[in-house]
Amino acid sequence: MNFFEKAFGIVILLFISLNSSILIPNASSIETFNYNYLTKVSLPALAVTSSNTGVVTNLTVTVAYPGTGEVYFSADPATEIDTQSAARIAVLVATSILGIDYKKYDYFISIKSPSYIVGGPSAGAIMTIGIISALLNLTPNTNVAMTGMINPDGTIGPVGGIPEKLQAAAEAGYKIFLIPVGQEIVTEEKTVEQSTPFGTIIRYVPQQINVTELGEKLGVKVIEVSTIQQAMTYFFNNVTLQPGYFGFNLTFPPEVVQYFYNWKAQLEQIYNITMKQVTDLLKSGVYSSNLISYVNQYINTSTSLYSNAQILWSNKQYYSALSNIYQSDIILDGLYIILTTSTNQTNIFTYITQINQTYNSLLSEIKKVNITTITGMEGYIASLDRLNTANQSLNAAASSVVSYYNPSQMTYVYTLQDPFDLAIANMSVISARNWLSLSNVSSEPITSSTLYYVADYYTQYAKSVYTYYQSLANDVGVSTDLDLISNECNNALNYFYSGDYPAAIYYSIEVIATSTKDIHVIFDTDMLEYIIAEINNAANILNNSSYKSLISIAYLQQVQNLLSQYNQTKDSSYLTSAISLAVESSIYASLFSMLSGINMSNITIQTQPQTLSTTGSQTSSSTMSTTMIPNAYIILIIVIVIIVFVIAGAYALNKKKEKEPSST
Repeated sequence: MNFFEKAFGIVILLFISLNSSILIPNASSIETFNYNYLTKVSLPALAVTSSNTGVVTNLTVTVAYPGTGEVYFSADPATEIDTQSAARIAVLVATSILGIDYKKYDYFISIKSPSYIVGGPSAGAIMTIGIISALLNLTPNTNVAMTGMINPDGTIGPVGGIPEKLQAAAEAGYKIFLIPVGQEIVTEEKTVEQSTPFGTIIRYVPQQINVTELGEKLGVKVIEVSTIQQAMTYFFNNVTLQPGYFGFNLTFPPEVVQYFYNWKAQLEQIYNITMKQVTDLLKSGVYSSNLISYVNQYINTSTSLYSNAQILWSNKQYYSALSNIYQSDIILDGLYIILTTSTNQTNIFTYITQINQTYNSLLSEIKKVNITTITGMEGYIASLDRLNTANQSLNAAASSVVSYYNPSQMTYVYTLQDPFDLAIANMSVISARNWLSLSNVSSEPITSSTLYYVADYYTQYAKSVYTYYQSLANDVGVSTDLDLISNECNNALNYFYSGDYPAAIYYSIEVIATSTKDIHVIFDTDMLEYIIAEINNAANILNNSSYKSLISIAYLQQVQNLLSQYNQTKDSSYLTSAISLAVESSIYASLFSMLSGINMSNITIQTQPQTLSTTGSQTSSSTMSTTMIPNAYIILIIVIVIIVFVIAGAYALNKKKEKEPSST
């Protein structure tokens, strides 16, 4: 065999070998990475070391296309689970803000620190900025640093060690330092040594630090931000926010208002009938003066709510008006139960049985509903939510029935510890039926494939949020609704895998909303600011959507009413209720915007973004690079061409040597 034949054989073997290396992984169970584009961004992540000093760590975010939504996290030194959970939440928040399907990409996030750092979620916000930067191919400003945890709704939560992180940012040359809203004043323990005749006494004294003033001394401007969208305006020069809540008109379509008129008539009828029943019972003369006084106090509360509802209705705040009448009916129904069960114990079990039968009847009816429109989906979700409340209240009422032996009567006496649980269950079933009637309102059609896609998205989101909330709650020793959220997460997954996608969506929303609300309640230092951020976010989504979520608008109206009551009374319980509704309003606005196929982004990019384009830029402290991965077959052709040229050269050289006379 001559040289050329050997060379030709080598080329053929190389072709087969290279071609096999491309095809085999796709046909086997071996997982391989095969991307067309990689966009890499480096940003500063501020942390606190084990010696309680600030340090600037290196955060690297790489977004790869095409992907499947996988999130890969690494840390050196290793960090805690809440940092890893924050990475996944950061991906979901970033893609939600941009209106991008997160499953189209894979995400590689790494943190490297020169020293051991205390684990925690404080890098969540900067991770989100890094992912947005990579997806939009925008280079972040090099003079901006940030600390803050990322909440599932895109708000930025409080963190510790801000003075130490500010010091580290100043030493690294950053001129703007973004911190979570409400953390301008932080309290830290200062070590004080005092000499005494008995030796040195070390005391830890609380010390308030104004980080804005500290920043001025260090040459750094400290700015409070409540949302990722606000932070984006500092990191990216060409990003602006759209007007929020006060630029949105909270109105319902005329055909929906007509349904509200029907609901109002029904609730007012219940109010009038029950009020007469209660007042007639009080006149019977069989009740103690203490009980009569107790009932009259609640009657006054119910009357006040009813009167306020009429004012709200005249101002076209329809949902808030209906909510007030609904609450007044609950109070009257509860009073009726108290009076009738105090004279006849068997009424307790009669009421429980009747309400349970009504609940089960409507639940069976809902399960048979075929959802074909977006409004139908809204009616279904709102109805299921109220049935869920009815079920919880009914179980609480049944569990609160206690008995004791009365020796004088020689019989057991049964009492209902909280009769208002039964009233809530009863009225919740009525409200559920009303919301279900909205299914008859015409709107955009919705397909089963769309429901599957949205259910898949939200169940994955719910799992990530639950894991994140669990890690945060464990860190601070607080878990207000952890068991409830765990059950709802299991429900969401079970319904999804059984093919009941609407129910899966509802329970996923409940996981996200309850977790997010709890995070706000546990961690936030300025609740009012976060409520404003939530309702601005909801309003922005509604402004950008062709379909305006009825639930979202309804809850925004009620938040407006609650904030008005808070301003009058300064009762913080109104803020707790408001943050819960504001979170749900924002989430439902996003859900129905997705169902209607409209981009959910509430930001404006002045320059056309080039998602994962083949050009990049680089700066001194924040870097970005985009790499185009050539097609594997192009690589193969290039390699073969090079080999052919090498062999041809070798062949020519060999021929030349054959022509040269041999030396003796």
